[in-house]
Amino acid sequence: MKTIELDMYQATAVAALVLLLGRILVAKISILRRYCIPAPVVGGFLYAIVHTIVRGMGILEISCDMTLKNVFMVAFFCSVGFTASFRMLKKGDVWFTAVMLRGFIELYQVDGNKVYLDSFARSLDYAWTHAREDNGLFNTDFTGKSCDNRKWLLTQAAMVEMYARLAVFANQSL
Repeated sequence: MKTIELDMYQATAVAALVLLLGRILVAKISILRRYCIPAPVVGGFLYAIVHTIVRGMGILEISCDMTLKNVFMVAFFCSVGFTASFRMLKKGDVWFTAVMLRGFIELYQVDGNKVYLDSFARSLDYAWTHAREDNGLFNTDFTGKSCDNRKWLLTQAAMVEMYARLAVFANQSL
């Protein structure tokens, strides 16, 4: 099997091409946009599939210098974090937001920056005040401007999970 070893610059160039491919695919495939799948995830997933196939068939193995791996991972999670705000909760994809909160808690373990966790806490507090009905259930519109006749169990569970994770985080930070 042939092995290609990429240095730091070559690996960065390949990553840029994979990102570009991801951006093209997200622009052309509506379901990726609808579910807010980031271009780096799309491109990286496609790269991982192709690399696994060619490596598994014994055709080619690509080895990359991992010097900049942590830098790019932090940049990725920080850029995704720009959407960690009321706007994200407002869209009603609360289950996705709950999963994203897990990532930001992990990111905090690396960089010690609470900015995204504080943003989540403020957004949840706003939803608690404006999007909760008298029976305690949350609407999917966190602006409080519209009321859902039916409630989605996943929305309620996601809100409970996010409050619980932030409470555990707050206790650990003391």
